[in-house]
Amino acid sequence: APTGANGPSSVTDGRPVPTAAVVPVPAAVPPAVPELPVETDAVLARTAEELEKSRVRLAQSNKDLADARSSLREERERRAEADHRVRAVARVKDDLAEKFRTAQTARTATERELGGLRSRCEEEAALRRTLEAELAATAEAHAALADRYGRERTTVRRQARELSDGAAALAESERRQG
Repeated sequence: APTGANGPSSVTDGRPVPTAAVVPVPAAVPPAVPELPVETDAVLARTAEELEKSRVRLAQSNKDLADARSSLREERERRAEADHRVRAVARVKDDLAEKFRTAQTARTATERELGGLRSRCEEEAALRRTLEAELAATAEAHAALADRYGRERTTVRRQARELSDGAAALAESERRQG
């Protein structure tokens, strides 16, 4: 609010309008303090003691509050760390579960492949037995042929000796006769 030469004023048409002058208020005289009885001094002393005890309790309460806040902060930190560890364990668990699923898939594929290899091995073992039987039969036939060849060679040698002996005897006999 604008103030004029005589104190606060209001403006109506642009010109200051004087207001009432500020009148100073005389200071009040404080009442006289009555004389307190001695009992009041004892009450004041007790009140001062209680006030001091209250201050001590307040200080202790403030200390307890600070300790509680500190404990709460530590508890929050422990919980945050525990939550972090739980999340880490959960991640490890998820990783292990994924590795287990991968291993199961690989195991299934390996078992299928192993089944195919076993089947092939059984087929090859049957083929080997067949080939071994054929080889044994061929060996027996070869042995029979070798025996027959040996007998025939012995017979041919014997016949050749007999013919040679007969030819020598014939030549000797022709020489003697002749």
